[in-house]
Amino acid sequence: MAWHTLMLPRLRYHRAPRIGPRWAWTLLLVAGCETADEPAPRCEAGRAADATLVSLDAGNHHVCAAVSPCGAVCWGDNAFEQAGVTIEDALSVASPRWVAQHFEFQEIDLAPRHSCGLAHNGTVWCWGSNEHNELKSNYDVYRSAIPIPIEGIAGPATRLASGGWSSCAIDIDSSVACWGNWQLDPYAPRTPTLVDGVRDAIGIDRNADTACAVTGDGGVSCWGGFNVYGQLGDGNVGADFSRDDAAPVVGLPESATHVALGGDFVCAVLASGDAACWGRGDFGFLGDGTFESKALPTLVIDLTSVVDLSANLSHVCAVLNDGGVACWGNNTFSPEPVADFATPQRVAGIANVVDVAVGAWFTCALTADQEIYCWGENQNSQLGLGEGAPSFVLTPTRVDWRAALP
Repeated sequence: MAWHTLMLPRLRYHRAPRIGPRWAWTLLLVAGCETADEPAPRCEAGRAADATLVSLDAGNHHVCAAVSPCGAVCWGDNAFEQAGVTIEDALSVASPRWVAQHFEFQEIDLAPRHSCGLAHNGTVWCWGSNEHNELKSNYDVYRSAIPIPIEGIAGPATRLASGGWSSCAIDIDSSVACWGNWQLDPYAPRTPTLVDGVRDAIGIDRNADTACAVTGDGGVSCWGGFNVYGQLGDGNVGADFSRDDAAPVVGLPESATHVALGGDFVCAVLASGDAACWGRGDFGFLGDGTFESKALPTLVIDLTSVVDLSANLSHVCAVLNDGGVACWGNNTFSPEPVADFATPQRVAGIANVVDVAVGAWFTCALTADQEIYCWGENQNSQLGLGEGAPSFVLTPTRVDWRAALP
């Protein structure tokens, strides 16, 4: 992918999903004018007061949250219909829209130009750009605002990760399959293809060039291209060490539970609640108090009791067990005088956080009382605050997602 320096998507590991029963539902795929009979949950809309959010994620410039019982709410950049709205309707969605209305997603994960949801029956559905076969392996659909089923995943999927021009899923047997433009060979198949070298995967994340999986023994295995900053975590630096097969990260201080990929760097939550990062270090991405790149894991300083991590092009944020959020990295688009933070900084004005989603120069958080707050850069309406909102918002501001529902 060409966006090697500061154009990588935010991706992260998600909590264990639930696998539910199977239903049958016939979806009319408006984009491409074809009908697909695929297993998908039948979902009946409830009242907004009864809806709950089950998964929150951010692409570079858009956000989606899976809604129970039905669909998702999305907003922000929609140039490739990645917010689930037809491009004729909006290039940028300023306020949350209710999309994918017939689906019960247990997990949702976004790339810059496409979005994917994991249904309760283990099927994966994606929408947005199909420029690199992110949705299907032919070009009769260039983009779609309506979810398209991903064919070729063997068995129900249990985890999902999207980034760049590709996505990956963990299968029921704990193997990993990826599709789209993810392999070093530009002529490689773009249908779901097993990744060699990774088994017993329990968590996964990816960005434009790199993917990493957490394994059942607490290890982390990574694969992908570029590696100029050592983001594969095996001690080697340089594109010559890029690979399509997974290999273990060397030197993790202890077992990992979660992994999050940002712009040319990787961070992991450790079993103790500490965090470690490796790869690109300028702009303070590694949180170790330096601005140096590291090809092996280094501990994030002044940070404990981490529950989850999220990362994107410019920064990382951690959810702490007291419900707080701490972030580090590049702060260029903030009015604050400090451009880069090499150590975690506690975010003021937000509490009781259970999930955080980091986009490119913005952040959104989900609280225990089912509220979403966003802050940061807003040029593409990625904060979901409606028409006329400022181009930058310094403090966490509530997003009225319920207004999108019946």
